[in-house]
Amino acid sequence: MTVRICFCTAPDHTASHTLAHKWVEKKWAACVNIIPKIQSIYRYNGKIENDNESLMIIKTTDEGANKIKENLDKDHPYDCPEWIELTSHDVSDSYLKWLIKNSL
Repeated sequence: MTVRICFCTAPDHTASHTLAHKWVEKKWAACVNIIPKIQSIYRYNGKIENDNESLMIIKTTDEGANKIKENLDKDHPYDCPEWIELTSHDVSDSYLKWLIKNSL
């Protein structure tokens, strides 16, 4: 089983909380950690932006990550939501069992 650790930013804690709650409720993710205040400096539409955002760290399976990605443009408030996935095969047995039980 491949575990997916995904990163997704949102404009604020409220948006992150709404998305995280939906993903966990639907079992698309077993857990979402929210870091409420990060500062992001990035280029968008040819301009350098400097924004306060919220960062979500999503723990899920391949199937859960695919479900979130399928719905991301519809559910997320950004025109171009960040979605970065890392895969891990090095997960403790107990955490892996818990993750599988709590996500698709």
